[in-house]
Amino acid sequence: MRLKPLAILALACSLHAQSDASVIYEWKSVDSNLPRGIGLTMEFTDAAVASGSADVYLPGLYNEVPPVTDPALAGLLSFHYTAPGINAISYTQGYVPRNLSLLLNVGFSADGYLTGYIRANDTNSNFEMVSSGSLMKITDARSDQWMGGAGCVGNLALCNGASGYIRRDAPAEVPEPASLGLLGAGALAFLGLGLRRSRHSKTASARV
Repeated sequence: MRLKPLAILALACSLHAQSDASVIYEWKSVDSNLPRGIGLTMEFTDAAVASGSADVYLPGLYNEVPPVTDPALAGLLSFHYTAPGINAISYTQGYVPRNLSLLLNVGFSADGYLTGYIRANDTNSNFEMVSSGSLMKITDARSDQWMGGAGCVGNLALCNGASGYIRRDAPAEVPEPASLGLLGAGALAFLGLGLRRSRHSKTASARV
């Protein structure tokens, strides 16, 4: 028997309702201090944000003291740092570059800010920032590559001082999972009612 479009819609709604949502946080500079043109985005699971904090440690090629933390278990889905003139430092769930050293000790505030300490290194570039209240400050940004576009002079020259906020993106206007679940349940119920009516009609016809 072929599935009716209504049944397909109900199945899609149910699957979507069960899927895990995520939250994206993005860096926004508030001054003209160096380095300029920095980009930083991080994506976490809803569960991680709801817990209030996330701690991630990947040693990369370094042998340091803190125990290794699986980013997936900590709720980190992706990390992406860019600066003018350098290759991006990136992590995505399921793929961890061998040379990536990443340390996150961050908290999520109810008003949408991410605070704490962040450090990333891929053996070519190093990046570090720390918060004071909700304000984040870049304390180290240097690279083997040329960062002149960020206002940093000379390879490996320490470049720091820029301040800004890391805030969660505004959620898209999409139906809530609960609403989608209700829609799916309603569609399934309507489909079931139609099947019962069809069977009843066939039974009544057979009796005549």
